[in-house]
Amino acid sequence: MGWNLGSNDAANCIGTAVGGGILSLRRAVLLVGVFALLGAVISGGAVIETFSGGVIPPGSVTAQVAFIAAISAGSFVTIATYSKFPVSTTHAIIGAMLGIGLAMSVAINWSTIGKMGIVWVGTPTAAMALGFIFYKSVGKAVGRIKKLATANLVLKILVVVSGCYAAYSLGANNIGNVTGLIVGANITVPIIAALIGGIAIMVGVITWGGKVIETVGKGMTVIDPAMAFSAQLSTALVLHIYSMVGMPTSASHAIVGAVIGAGLVKGMRTVNMKLAQKIVVAWILTPIIAAIVGFTLFKIAGLF
Repeated sequence: MGWNLGSNDAANCIGTAVGGGILSLRRAVLLVGVFALLGAVISGGAVIETFSGGVIPPGSVTAQVAFIAAISAGSFVTIATYSKFPVSTTHAIIGAMLGIGLAMSVAINWSTIGKMGIVWVGTPTAAMALGFIFYKSVGKAVGRIKKLATANLVLKILVVVSGCYAAYSLGANNIGNVTGLIVGANITVPIIAALIGGIAIMVGVITWGGKVIETVGKGMTVIDPAMAFSAQLSTALVLHIYSMVGMPTSASHAIVGAVIGAGLVKGMRTVNMKLAQKIVVAWILTPIIAAIVGFTLFKIAGLF
C-alpha cells in the first residue's frame, strides 16, 4: 500500500512542477520521496489513529483483516497507476475495510464514514476555490516585479517549496491508509508503522511515480509556474488541515480540483474536461471495487 501510495500520489505533490518544466522528473520524485517520509513520521499519528479503529470496531482489526484490506486496495491502485489514473488510496482502503466489515457482519462506524464522505466532497471543491484564488493573486503579485528573470526565479522557488510542502502533507495525511490497520491489529506502534510506511511511500515515488505525474502535470491543462505553485499550495493546505484533525482525505481529489480551479482563471476551454470526467468516474468506482474485492477475499479466506 505504501508503494502504491507513492507511485500514484507523487503526481499530486509535484506533477504540476514537472508539467510546467520547472523540475526534472528525477529531481521531483526524489524531493517528494524525502518530504513524504518526513510528513509520515512527524505528523501522521492522528490519521493513523482514525484508521486503526475508526471504521470497524477496533477488536475486529486482526492481522488477517489488515492483510486482506491492503491487498484489496493495493491491487486496484496498482492497476490505476499502470493506466496513469490518479485515484484515491484513501477511498480504496476505506472501501476495502467496508467490504471486509460487511463480510464479518460487524458494526460499521457509519458516523465516521459519513464525516469522511463530507470531507471527500469538500476536498476538491475547497482545492478548486483555493487554486483559483491563489493563481489570480500570484499573477498580480509577480506582475509587480519589474525584472522578468527575477520574477521567474521567484516563481521557481515557490513551486519547489510548495511541492515539498505538498509532499509533506501527503505523508502526514495518507500514512494512515498504509499503516493504520497494522497499528489497529497491534502489530506495531504508530511511530514504527509511520517509519515503515514512509519508507515504502518513498520507494514507490522513486520507482514508479512518473506515470501519473505525466497525467496530472501535462494532461489536465497547460501548466505555467504560477499555476503549478497555486495548485501545489492549495493541495498542501487542504491535506495539512485535515491531517491536524485526524481526517483522511484524497490527495488526488485535492490536486485535480486545484489544477482545474487554477485553469479556470484562463477560461473553461483551457481545462481538459474529458480527462477530468474520466478521473471522476475512477474516483467513484474506487471504493466500490475495493469493497467488492475486500468482501470476496475475506469470504474466500474463511473457507480455509
